[in-house]
Amino acid sequence: NWADIGVLSASGVNWSDIDVLSDAGINWSGIQALSVAGINWDDIDVLSSAGINWSDLGVMSAAGINWTDIDVLSDAGINWANVQDLSVAGINWADIDVLSDAGINWSDIGALSVAGINWADIDVLSAAGINWSDIAALSAAGINWSDINVMSDSGINWADIGSLTTAGINWSDIDVLSGAGINWANIQDLSTAGINWTDIDVLSEAGINWSNIAEMSATGINWEDINVMSDAGINWLDIGALTVAGINWSDIGVLSITGVNWEDIGVMSDAGINWSGIQSLSVAGINWDDIDVLSDAGINWANIGELSASGINWDDINILSSTGINWANIGELSTSGINWADIDVLSGSGINWADIAAMSSAGINWSDIDVLSTTGINWADLEAMSTAGINWTDIDALSATGINWANIADLSTTGINWDDIDVLSEAGINWANIGELSVSGINWDDINVLSDAGINWANIGEMSA
Repeated sequence: NWADIGVLSASGVNWSDIDVLSDAGINWSGIQALSVAGINWDDIDVLSSAGINWSDLGVMSAAGINWTDIDVLSDAGINWANVQDLSVAGINWADIDVLSDAGINWSDIGALSVAGINWADIDVLSAAGINWSDIAALSAAGINWSDINVMSDSGINWADIGSLTTAGINWSDIDVLSGAGINWANIQDLSTAGINWTDIDVLSEAGINWSNIAEMSATGINWEDINVMSDAGINWLDIGALTVAGINWSDIGVLSITGVNWEDIGVMSDAGINWSGIQSLSVAGINWDDIDVLSDAGINWANIGELSASGINWDDINILSSTGINWANIGELSTSGINWADIDVLSGSGINWADIAAMSSAGINWSDIDVLSTTGINWADLEAMSTAGINWTDIDALSATGINWANIADLSTTGINWDDIDVLSEAGINWANIGELSVSGINWDDINVLSDAGINWANIGEMSA
């Protein structure tokens, strides 16, 4: 009659004798009877004090013990600090799965922290092959995730995060970490421990709320760790997930404020970041409209020069247009001293010049086209403009902003197809601007080129008018 165990305690029984029970081959499944009989589980403290061999917990599992009884232990006020004894005794932590399967109330893990548990023991859990997917049960039970700080303070081997991923952990729980006030500065420990940053993919797939990147900045995270991501071969496609998840792109401003160097992009380049990853941004369908947010956040666009120097694939600017980018920001490019010679790279990579219409509607300052000429732009690309179906009425905007028409000579030198002048007429160009052509000293020998190209001279009426 196991109910008598209460009487045993009251009478001062030497509980170390339980070792003798084990050595003698006792059927530990009887412990279930203890619960049914209403045993006072506070007595487990006495077991520890008496030096019980906790490795027998394995025997308990093998015997089919009903681990939900551990709740009774908590309710009875057990001193969970004794869990250290479990580790020292070599307990098979894989048995914690049994706890989960039995529906244990994991909120009791809070008691572990209060009792001063040595969280470094979590390494033992990994080594024993624990099924980390059970961490979901921890969240569901209301575990206080701020305890993860305790893990860091005790020197936990964060490299084990690989085991978490392999086991199928529900990474969306990281939101709970933020809600509990976790100190994100500990992410540095992840890098120091050599974490495989490709696991960040799992975060995205799980629907992580990326807005937490703000907390990372606020806590002084060392953003140079982004290099580790590149070195580890991170799948930059996930930046698409960042956008879909509603990331606040203005946080890129925080990067600057915290010293990343965009003025900060410099640090990334100096550290050897693989800028080719930006191509993946396009492939992933990133919403380039977000570049507006970059401007609003005060990014120093002059650094676009560094992008060119590092071999960035300018084809990506096509994506900017197709997604409806607000081209008005090109004004900021000029103000910040951008090297417009880089626009040649744009042409060479097949940019869709039809987007010049978007530039006009967005209020671009067309006087900047002078800068294009000064830097040696290849005007032959005017053909590309026509082929792409550009709305030539925009040439009026060029005149209105005071463009130096003398540059039309460059058009001839580069072998422009003057058939395109028909397009000008069909588009309703205001030919009065031809006066500006003469004043600026145009080489009228170029009219031969017009003839050779088969221009429809009927348009001369419009010229006279």
